[in-house]
Amino acid sequence: MGAQESKLAFRRGIFRLHEERDIPPDDPYWINFWMLPESAEDVFTLFSPTDIRKARDTAPENLETLLMAVCSRLFFLRHHKTFPSEDAPEAELLNCLRVLTRLIPFCFEDQRFDKRIDNFFWGVRSRAASTAEQSRPDGTDAATRPSQDPSEANEVVKTLEEGLEIQQDQPDSRATIRSMPLAIELLDTLVDLLFFSDFTVPRDQSSPNPVVFGIWETGVGCTSVMGTTKRLESNRIETLRCLLALCSRGMYIPATETRSNRFIIHLVVALPKNVVLTMLCSLLNTTMKFNITTWRALPYSSAIAPDTRQLYVTYCLQLLLVVLCYPLPEANQLYYVSAGHETRMVNQFRLYYRKLHRASDFSFMVDGMSRVMQQPLQVSTSYLPGSQKSLRFYPEMMLLFWESLQLSPRFRAFIIETDRALDFLVLLLFYAIEHKTDTTQVGLVRMCIFILQPLSADERFAKSLQKPFQGHASLPASVRIPSFNGTYADFLIINIYTLVATSKGQLVALYPALFMTLSNIAPHVKSLSVIASTKIMQLFSSVSQPSFLFANENNYRLLIYLVEFFTNIIEQNFSSNPHLIYAILRSRDKFERLQNLTLDSGIESVEQLKQERAQRNGSEAADRLSFAQTIAKDEPVALQSAGEDAFELGDADDEQLDRPVSGATTPRPSAGNIPPESLAKPSADVAVKLPTTGPPSSSDVRSARDLDAVDLMPQATHIMSEKARGKLPAGRRNQLQQSPIAERSPLERQKSDTSFKSTRSAGGNTLGGNFALPETSGDFHPQQDWFLSWFNTLELTSIQLVLDQLKDEVGRLTSETPDPRPVVRFLQKATITGLQARPPNPRTFVWSDQAKVWFESLLWGYVYVSETQLDVGAVGVWTGTRVKLFRLQAQPTDVNAPGGRPDDEDANAGTANFSAFAANARVNLLNNVPGAVDAMANSLLNKFNQLTTSTAQNTTSQGQAQTQPTARRTAVGDPDTVRQHPR
Repeated sequence: MGAQESKLAFRRGIFRLHEERDIPPDDPYWINFWMLPESAEDVFTLFSPTDIRKARDTAPENLETLLMAVCSRLFFLRHHKTFPSEDAPEAELLNCLRVLTRLIPFCFEDQRFDKRIDNFFWGVRSRAASTAEQSRPDGTDAATRPSQDPSEANEVVKTLEEGLEIQQDQPDSRATIRSMPLAIELLDTLVDLLFFSDFTVPRDQSSPNPVVFGIWETGVGCTSVMGTTKRLESNRIETLRCLLALCSRGMYIPATETRSNRFIIHLVVALPKNVVLTMLCSLLNTTMKFNITTWRALPYSSAIAPDTRQLYVTYCLQLLLVVLCYPLPEANQLYYVSAGHETRMVNQFRLYYRKLHRASDFSFMVDGMSRVMQQPLQVSTSYLPGSQKSLRFYPEMMLLFWESLQLSPRFRAFIIETDRALDFLVLLLFYAIEHKTDTTQVGLVRMCIFILQPLSADERFAKSLQKPFQGHASLPASVRIPSFNGTYADFLIINIYTLVATSKGQLVALYPALFMTLSNIAPHVKSLSVIASTKIMQLFSSVSQPSFLFANENNYRLLIYLVEFFTNIIEQNFSSNPHLIYAILRSRDKFERLQNLTLDSGIESVEQLKQERAQRNGSEAADRLSFAQTIAKDEPVALQSAGEDAFELGDADDEQLDRPVSGATTPRPSAGNIPPESLAKPSADVAVKLPTTGPPSSSDVRSARDLDAVDLMPQATHIMSEKARGKLPAGRRNQLQQSPIAERSPLERQKSDTSFKSTRSAGGNTLGGNFALPETSGDFHPQQDWFLSWFNTLELTSIQLVLDQLKDEVGRLTSETPDPRPVVRFLQKATITGLQARPPNPRTFVWSDQAKVWFESLLWGYVYVSETQLDVGAVGVWTGTRVKLFRLQAQPTDVNAPGGRPDDEDANAGTANFSAFAANARVNLLNNVPGAVDAMANSLLNKFNQLTTSTAQNTTSQGQAQTQPTARRTAVGDPDTVRQHPR
């Protein structure tokens, strides 16, 4: 049978699966599922999501029979003595793996099918015993024994296919045996296949057992090379993919429900120790040994052929994260009890990973992590644009780095003592700043900041920040500071300021973590530079104003963290930070206003600010009316741009409270300028887009280092003049006219429901607290009890001592000469009487239940998006399934494109052409910003259409031939989005 005939026969067989009911288990029809497919693409293309759902909903007994038949054939081939051979073909086993991988996610997605699928996989099976089993005294299951005769294995398969008796106690004349649940036998078989001789590992002639538990690569726990081939790695890919599909049950459990995954629990709890160690070292070494320069040394080589090894390493890393990061239920619960023995809940992968201690192992791991995480940074600074593609699994590698930090204190100590932690600091800041306004990368930015916070709480790391930053000039433009000559502490402080000042309100929920990072490093900061001192004072100027403090009931927390920063430096390293002390003295009026702040005076200043804005609003309305009257009279006018009053907060040199900073650059609001959702409210209603995995782009980098103030409030809507509006494309102009924002006053701020609920540790430290943007609706009304509850806790004593004892002498020196050097020399030798140094109070990241669910959604989000990258060999295991851990947003497919018309009206039900659907699938982790990228793309599309129309008209008038617009692939915000743009 030819390839086309076999595909047609396979496709017709799929239709029969849901068209007929109760197909007998002994029907030869089932053989087609492991005999006809020739590749994974055949299974995933011909077996559409619609077909699987029809079979599941209309003929579930056929789907169960298919699963049982495929599993039975898989067990038979695994136990065959000559596998792989002509009698036990390798292709049949691979097809069994592919069919299982295709079906399992659709079995998980429907909650109505949960009980049935749980009973199918985890129910205790009873079946008729064979003659050999009846004579066996122990009564064990032949299919679970390590070796057996082929005739006995054939008999086992026959009884499995014919019996299909799960938890049935019907009387039978023959003897019956009870075997382990199907899920356990399937998981054990897949683990064995990962180390099966001549299938996934080289043949070992000296070992009689076909399963050889040897570590795949050299590195941790292994110094001898096993060897591998492309065929063996391809078989590992199929097996790892099937294991990931079985472990993906959590994708289909809503975030608000109890989360338990028995498939993962069995892998991390019940496997033998030697299997766990071999599997752990194999996955870890394969991931860490990957070097893209070895495999892709030539520029533009990625455009010639796909890199299948990158897919192989990605699956290894993802499965490693799945087994390492799974949070087990309560420790006193049992996994299962059988035959008088019990297994306690201990994640063996975490246990043995934590026991790593050799410096050579840590050096090997750190080299592998930094190599992968640095590769996108190197791509962005390459002299040949587009010559290399960014690795797609660097977010997963960052997850592994985070897990290593919190799981292994020895690993954390190693990277700090060897100064490798400073390299990771630069990488984390690079990713955070590069994607600070990218709504598809909110999860990545959040992860970077959450890694920085516990690192900063480590005293050894905070002290290492005093080392000078030597290689700063080689950094990408997004994190490079002009004329920088400081320490890593200066670099960290300046970039935290940049994140706050230029994130356009999208990182509001992360402000507490950023400010706590500053407070953590303060007791160990020395020789703070002038620019870092200035940025800190600008942050203080912003958060100390009543218009910010009284806007929300928890905004005062940021002020407390900054006051702690100043206090710790004064008490611990006063003489070592003269530039910061000088900045404090120059801003003494702001500290005095804060010390004299009362509830009445603060409310009065806020009301005064509102009146000033109302007056400006009225004057702008009058100007627009005058402009309209002038246009009606057809008189020439001089257009004057309207100022963007963005609720700015004063800078370090601003003497008037709540006065906008002159010359401050206010970022314009963009589509989707909505802060990320809180970790405290994970639910199925949270919109999720997969983070883009393309190389970071620095084309839209906006420097914040020349800003004179930090705008912590949402940006006001920019009001366009009629002339500017007329220059816009027709689609964008209509969008502005229909948008409710266009009807708003330029001074009215958008409402935000963002909150970051506090997560307290046993010691009372907080992760964050209801930090939301203030609203003009006045939902929060400050009261005296609320004001005194936090104002009385401000530790301003040390700051006041500095102001009282040094302001006169510093004022005299400043009046004598404008040169600041005499003042700096005086401050280096000055002493403050009455200072009482208090012990530091570092705040680390506190894991709550909500944070664990967010971490799980982040991990599985990256797993999901990696399967949409079809150019590297992925097949889309979960594409088209109805995921409940996060909400999918799929762009409509171009019906005019080949294979672009879906075969199901449901957007998540899949398409006839799987590639078209997978290329358009996107998720945005924990952020519901629909249309942000689409608005930009539509604007660009309208612009191109106008240019094309204009060019065509000019060409026609000159008598030249017109060219037909051509479709091309364009990356607009998402490298996986295919759009039709005219050339």
